[in-house]
Amino acid sequence: MNVYISIFVTSTFIFYTLFTFLENPQGLKIGFSLLLPDFLPASFQKKWLMVTILPVVYGLMRYLQDIYEKHEGESPEKVLLSDIPLLSTVVVWAFLVVFIIYFFGG
Repeated sequence: MNVYISIFVTSTFIFYTLFTFLENPQGLKIGFSLLLPDFLPASFQKKWLMVTILPVVYGLMRYLQDIYEKHEGESPEKVLLSDIPLLSTVVVWAFLVVFIIYFFGG
């Protein structure tokens, strides 16, 4: 079972990262030349969902820590609702996704 868990966590990370890198953005509504310099390719200047990779990685690692150290893998909803850092990571991720999609246009 431990091997399957590590395989699925790794594939989740890889596919989510590919999703954010390979998205087809509609365009950036606001220019942020201070955050993204002009020497970067235009494709990197419009892919703001890449910012959400950090909370996803932290959430995956925190969930694995809860499973292996606290032995709470039987009930994923209990793990999510009882672990405050994991729950706050999900809230931050959801806020970032909604903010990026509606404010920056994807």
